[in-house]
Amino acid sequence: MYNYNELEEIRHEQAAMDEAIPPWEWNEKYDEVCSKLARRKLEILFGGEED
Repeated sequence: MYNYNELEEIRHEQAAMDEAIPPWEWNEKYDEVCSKLARRKLEILFGGEED
């Protein structure tokens, strides 16, 4: 089972980023943050964490 709270936090962060600056105006650093959030979201949803 995934961590619902962390997933919701990531969704909130992604929405805030999209609202603050449109994706086509992102600089490299902003894009890195978005990519890390997306990767973490996939790890939560589909596993990928091995203890």
